[in-house]
Amino acid sequence: MHRPGRSPLVDAIVRAAERPTGGIDGHGGAAEPPHDVVAVPVELPGGPIRLLRPRDPEAVAFETVSAPGTAVEELHPPHWARLWASGIALAHAIEPDPSDATGPDGEEGGANCERAGRPGGRIVVRGRPVLELGCGLGLPALAAARAGARVLATDRSPGAVAYVAASAAREGIGLCSAACAWDGAGSLVEQGPWDVVLAADVIYDQEALTVLASLLTRLVADDGEVWLTDPRRPLAAEFLADARGRWREVDTRASAVPGVLLHRLRGPVRPVRSRRGGLP
Repeated sequence: MHRPGRSPLVDAIVRAAERPTGGIDGHGGAAEPPHDVVAVPVELPGGPIRLLRPRDPEAVAFETVSAPGTAVEELHPPHWARLWASGIALAHAIEPDPSDATGPDGEEGGANCERAGRPGGRIVVRGRPVLELGCGLGLPALAAARAGARVLATDRSPGAVAYVAASAAREGIGLCSAACAWDGAGSLVEQGPWDVVLAADVIYDQEALTVLASLLTRLVADDGEVWLTDPRRPLAAEFLADARGRWREVDTRASAVPGVLLHRLRGPVRPVRSRRGGLP
C-alpha cells in the first residue's frame, strides 16, 4: 500500500498541537489550520493514543460536498471534528499488539484519558489489510495501525483526512489516509479486497441503506468482515435486515461504551456462476 508524503497542512497541524496554546503561528500561511489544535489522550487496551482535533469543533467551517450521485453541492457540518462515542467504542474493540497491551489500568493510562471498558471480543487486525470508512478523526484506524494492520483511513472531508495523518505522524503510527466519498469509491475496491472494513456511526441516513450497503460487499474478501458501531440509530434495524440478505453472518453485541452497539457482517454473498461463467 502506497503511503504518500506528508502535506504542508499535516505538518502545520502537528506544529500547532506542539505549541503551548495549540494555536497557529500567526503567519497566515495557506497551509495553517484555521483553528487551534489540541491533543486528547484516549485510553485503549494497547495504551493511550493522543488524538489531534480542533480545540473548538464549533469553530470549524461547514464544508461544501457533492450530494451522492449528483453534481449538486451541499453545505455539511464538520461532524468529523468531534470525537464521538462510536469511534471510541470501535477503537476499543481492536485487538492490540501483545507487545503494546497495557490494559485500561496500565501505567500508560493517565487520569486525564478518556476511558472505555473492556468489550467481550476483539477485532483481530495484525498483518491484515484494513480500511476505515467515514473515519473522521480516525481513532479506530490509528488503533488498528498501531496493532500491526496495514491501514487506509478514508473520509469525504479533506480536513478529517489531514487530522488523521497528523495524529499518525505525531504518534509515530504508520498508515495511509485519503479523501474519498462512498459513491466515488472505485479506487478503494481496486485496492482490495480488504480483510477488515471499519466504520463508526455511519448508519444515520438513506445513503447508508443504498450506497454504503452495496459498497461494503464489493470491498471485502470472501471471508472478510465489516465491523460497525452504532449508537442505536433509527435506521440501523432496516440496515441490518437488508444486510442479512447480503452477508452469510450478521451479529450484534454490546460494545465497550454504554449505548453503542457493535455489528459484525462476515462473508459477502456472491452471485453463483455456472461452469461456463454465466449466471445459472
